[in-house]
Amino acid sequence: MFNEKFEAWILGPVLRRVYLHTRDFGLNFSYVLSTKVITENNAIKNISVDKKIISDLTDQEIINVIDKTWEQYGNMSPRDLVDESHKTSPWIKARNGIQENEPSDNQISLV
Repeated sequence: MFNEKFEAWILGPVLRRVYLHTRDFGLNFSYVLSTKVITENNAIKNISVDKKIISDLTDQEIINVIDKTWEQYGNMSPRDLVDESHKTSPWIKARNGIQENEPSDNQISLV
């Protein structure tokens, strides 16, 4: 579903690209970015770039994973989700030797 690996951040697994996007743009994953650029001869030029951050949520496989995950974890508190993610073997391996409150960008391996 994702090309990059999750990172073992303090509170749980994070896809950096998705985190940065939601921090800046919320949950809108398909948008057009319009911006002004100054060219070499100091002219101002408008450009539009179509951005696609993650796969469309029309893929039935992705929808099924989201639905199943929501059924299993949707009623848990944020603290419970943190605790649950910290129990998994991939999380423990990625955080090995790192203090609980120490930032990390170690990748979580599922193999």
